[in-house]
Amino acid sequence: MTQQVPTTELFAAGLYWRKSKIDGRKCVPAILEVRTGRLRMLDVVGQVFDVPAQEARANCTALGTMVLTVNGQMYDLVGIRARLSPKFTPEMLNYLQVLRSQVAGLAGSGSVLQLLDVAFKPVAMTGTVMPWRTVLPSVGVLIG
Repeated sequence: MTQQVPTTELFAAGLYWRKSKIDGRKCVPAILEVRTGRLRMLDVVGQVFDVPAQEARANCTALGTMVLTVNGQMYDLVGIRARLSPKFTPEMLNYLQVLRSQVAGLAGSGSVLQLLDVAFKPVAMTGTVMPWRTVLPSVGVLIG
């Protein structure tokens, strides 16, 4: 008997997009989301990208940075903001709460949905890239 591998229907987390390795003010809040085979990133301006997950590549560094490559562009994502980084906007926090309620509505479907709570801690607004090491390959993102 073979064991069925759960699929990830919806997964999202608040992370920080490190646009500059030097200027902490350019480490900005972002939401990374997987939904039905698509990988999407939003920042305070709006949608950064929305692509089929198979078109993205991810590499996680030993120092806790996840580097996503989408359409030839590299995005460094980290879980903890720099001291000078802007905070998540109320709109971004609200969007994450809406996603959390959608996850609660999907509970019991056999998906890896409970990881949302690990990746998003609403009080401190800190995330981690660790769950993405499992989530991204499950939706077809190439790792390495």
